[in-house]
Amino acid sequence: MNTRILGIIIVVAGIAILLGFLASNFAQTTQDTFTDSRTGFSGVAPPDEQNQKIECLSLGGTWSGASCTYPPPEKITVLDYECKGTAKCFAGTVDRIVDGDTITVDGKSIRFALVNTPERGESGYEEAKSYIATICPVGSTVIVDEDDGQTEGSYGRMIAEIHCNGYNLNEEIMESGLAVMYAGFCDSSEFAGESWAIKYGC
Repeated sequence: MNTRILGIIIVVAGIAILLGFLASNFAQTTQDTFTDSRTGFSGVAPPDEQNQKIECLSLGGTWSGASCTYPPPEKITVLDYECKGTAKCFAGTVDRIVDGDTITVDGKSIRFALVNTPERGESGYEEAKSYIATICPVGSTVIVDEDDGQTEGSYGRMIAEIHCNGYNLNEEIMESGLAVMYAGFCDSSEFAGESWAIKYGC
């Protein structure tokens, strides 16, 4: 009788140990432990939260809890940029990317001097618009240097050379191959003598 009770106790204890071991292993394998070598992030988090944290840290943000905080953009002033000519020259914030050669800055429509990209519905429109949005996204600070030779504007838009995040957007969109030179204005534009304008046909 004692042997039988002892056997039952051993079997029950063995089952309890086995269940404990399985539960421990199951708990460890159901959690998604992740390490990203780019950011140093390591831990357990839902997959979508992991992706958000990686993106946040990769773009210079600070991750806290389950949200990202980006540092405010460095404020650029006109004093940091040597304006050309005597027409308007100001710093502002990009509100909208209209297409590859037009953006809005503080509510004002600005067209890139000497540059022409495809219009909506034309081949290359999305590519040109996306290119500008990539190097100068909405919210970026820009310097707008109005073209002294075209102060009358075009369809209510100011004509200008625009600088954003270290790029001359007029030059960059030409370099990308997504735009053509608006050569009809080479005789009047103050920017026609710049190296990028000469390179592309002024």
